[in-house]
Amino acid sequence: MTTASKSRCRSRASLRTLLLTLLTVLALAPGTFAKPITYTAFTIADGKIGGWSFHNARVYLTMRSDTTNMQFLQLPVDPNDPTQGTVDTYYNPTGNASVTIISGARVVHANFAPNQVFVSVDMGNTADAPHSGARGVGFGSFTPTGIQPTYPLGIEDGILDWGDITPGNASAGLQTLNFDLAHNMGLNGRAWPCVNFLQSPPCTTPYALHTDRGDLYLDINYRDFDPNSNEAGNPLSAAYFVATLGSEPAPIPVLAPATSSVAKPISYHGYVITDVSLGGHFYSGAQVYFTVDGDARKTTPFSDGPSHGYMNSSGNARVTIVSGSRTVTANFDPGQIYVYFDQGYGSVGFGSLAGRSGYPLSITQDQDTDGLVENSSVGAVADIMTTPGDAQFYTPPTASLVTDLSNATNLSGGASSCVAFDPSTSICANLTPVPLKTDHGDFYIYEPYTADYGAGPYTESWGTFWSDLGRRSD
Repeated sequence: MTTASKSRCRSRASLRTLLLTLLTVLALAPGTFAKPITYTAFTIADGKIGGWSFHNARVYLTMRSDTTNMQFLQLPVDPNDPTQGTVDTYYNPTGNASVTIISGARVVHANFAPNQVFVSVDMGNTADAPHSGARGVGFGSFTPTGIQPTYPLGIEDGILDWGDITPGNASAGLQTLNFDLAHNMGLNGRAWPCVNFLQSPPCTTPYALHTDRGDLYLDINYRDFDPNSNEAGNPLSAAYFVATLGSEPAPIPVLAPATSSVAKPISYHGYVITDVSLGGHFYSGAQVYFTVDGDARKTTPFSDGPSHGYMNSSGNARVTIVSGSRTVTANFDPGQIYVYFDQGYGSVGFGSLAGRSGYPLSITQDQDTDGLVENSSVGAVADIMTTPGDAQFYTPPTASLVTDLSNATNLSGGASSCVAFDPSTSICANLTPVPLKTDHGDFYIYEPYTADYGAGPYTESWGTFWSDLGRRSD
């Protein structure tokens, strides 16, 4: 593999523990209810459910449970060698699990058969407590060949693994994150929808998970690649994990592609977990969706020194905020937001007249010191477009993501919301947000999840950008 982050190595040790010992504690799961909680994981993936094969679809895994079903386990690193100590793990195997798949205007919802899916958080070795961050989180499954902690979806790196920020300084937003599966949580990192994570090479053929709409398979196609060993390495896509207390969490936004009379309708979307304010209401750790419905024919090239790529200033822009059981959507005043892809700096997102390309959301190739947001699909696409021969360093489907903002794509990378963002270093010189005008009042977006080694803060959070072609209405 071309790159192996520190957290990936640490995660594999604890996942081995889960594989060896998790079955021995299943009988401990309590059956009473106290506080309802819903766990949701989101990524963009390929796969199949029943007879439908989907590509670059939004996949939401959900489990409705209760906080009393959560267990704190101290699992032996090696059951045959107690001197190696234990690993601290939060684990919940009890609840009703489902999946929602959104591809364009098509939405498929399916319920998993019972006793297949669990959620877990790997906190790290017991001897290292108190823990700084976590080493992994996600939805695992019980399969005919054993336990798969990272299938249908495991997550590592990103803000959940902020303990790797050393000797740098982690922001207060990172240091106050929850991990115990019993409180509201919002985490992000690198997506591993991966069977046999511990094998070499990892991520073998996915297993079928049984649902009431047919068997579900999820797969990962965008990864870095070592042509010398013929082996795929790190995934290049982001994933997100949210826990929401309460019996009725907010519904998943469909965000259907635009239907319009413009020449070539297209919808651009961005997603990030962060803090925002709208009309004087503050939302902490919210799921934030940006959307611009525009005309792909109005995409134009731009060039400004090392910065060059494509821009689209047409269309209607809005933001959707999901926080707990509440969803609010606000329309930006016209002429504030534009969409861009910067091939030179390897970034994509939503810029503004008030905050330039870094605000409200820039998703960028950030080869950060800690390895928490490095190796991203936006960086891979910029690399392939600049040096076509470098396509050999990525799995073949990665090249299909290249874009000039007139086609469908999906890109992940470090997510920054900064009015003084330096795309050459990913450092934010001023974390104070500025207002953007909407029909619900002023909108502010913050950048709470940062590391700083002395030169200035930079993001450790992942974000995702995707675009869908729409349909003409005439």
